[in-house]
Amino acid sequence: MTDQLPQESQTAKDLLIEHFPEVEWTEGQLDFYCNFLSPSWLTAGSLVEAVEAKVVNKRLDNIERLADNLWTEYHKLPLQVRAKRLGDEEHDLWRRLMKVTYDITGKTPFVVHGAGQEIVARAMPRKMGALRRMRERASNFFPMHHNQRQCEFSSKVHLVTHCRELWLDLKGEDAPVAPSAGAPFYNFVGDVIMQAGKEWSVDVTLRKHRMFTTNE
Repeated sequence: MTDQLPQESQTAKDLLIEHFPEVEWTEGQLDFYCNFLSPSWLTAGSLVEAVEAKVVNKRLDNIERLADNLWTEYHKLPLQVRAKRLGDEEHDLWRRLMKVTYDITGKTPFVVHGAGQEIVARAMPRKMGALRRMRERASNFFPMHHNQRQCEFSSKVHLVTHCRELWLDLKGEDAPVAPSAGAPFYNFVGDVIMQAGKEWSVDVTLRKHRMFTTNE
């Protein structure tokens, strides 16, 4: 080990000491909090519950179509090719494809008539498949649109959320939601943006966070 710290780490320490002078910092504390000021963590937009709904639903539609096609294409094969007898590997494939389609879509992949309907209904009752669960989960997220993805919306939201968490942890109070220019939290966010290696406007970044949390 050398006595010289990486420039990024030293900058993060200076930032913490400047904005939280009331904290009686130890080297251990500084090292700990510097971990949360790395550029990769500060802009980890994938942690924000915001999705581009149109794109997500299109991809889920594609998955459902592929699941249906697996079963359809399998049954287009000649019967003598599909399986000779129970226990054949090919017959096992039939059961696996049926289960995959059922788990993904929540419905039986085939239509049964007559007495077989009751048997199938008991064995494979209609349920909420994986795709429907994912659709419902996505519907609870912030509905981000294409332009917001292009302007790093999620990363900006994550950065301000992280700044607010640090502020509460180190100041013992909530940061203002809409700080005025030059206010302590406003300046802190600005320095953290620079620490992240971004050239974002502080006002715009704060506004994106308010939009996400309050639908302003």
